[in-house]
Amino acid sequence: MKELRYLGLMNLHNWSRSEPCSLFKCPRCSKYVIRARANGIKHKTCSRLCYMSFSKTPIYLKCKAPAHPRASHGLIYVHVLVAEKKICRYLREGEVVHHIDRDRHNNIPNNIQVMSNEEHVGLHQRGEGNRSAKLTEKDVVEMRLRYENDEAFEDISKDFPVSVSHCYKIVNYCSWKHVLQG
Repeated sequence: MKELRYLGLMNLHNWSRSEPCSLFKCPRCSKYVIRARANGIKHKTCSRLCYMSFSKTPIYLKCKAPAHPRASHGLIYVHVLVAEKKICRYLREGEVVHHIDRDRHNNIPNNIQVMSNEEHVGLHQRGEGNRSAKLTEKDVVEMRLRYENDEAFEDISKDFPVSVSHCYKIVNYCSWKHVLQG
């Protein structure tokens, strides 16, 4: 948040110590709030509710199902109900629901897939499935071929958006392990 004015040492939480506080203006709802200086600078909005209501990332939809074993305060995620209906049972411990097209609001049964948490993490972190991936699988194969042709890590890494140490890890199958040379 944007710091408007430093207010000095204050005791905001009835703790034994005072901390530097400032007046901040929330960039989303324009509300004025007093926060500990470190927290106000660190946070993007005045509250979690404000962040979620203005967030570009859509939140998962919930519906009332007070009798459901996974219900929290009588609410359950819609995608969980759709998945359980699709597989004709409750989700087991360690199972999660994945949206195939990654649209959290698209809860049609054909877009829902039940998998283990480990599979789900791997799906989102591995290779091009990771939105922040700087390389494609084709790039990884090319890097490994160039290394096999006795090209140095320094030269290979210059042509790709990775460091020399990351190039070493890719070539030696420490990362991008799922990509095998064809």
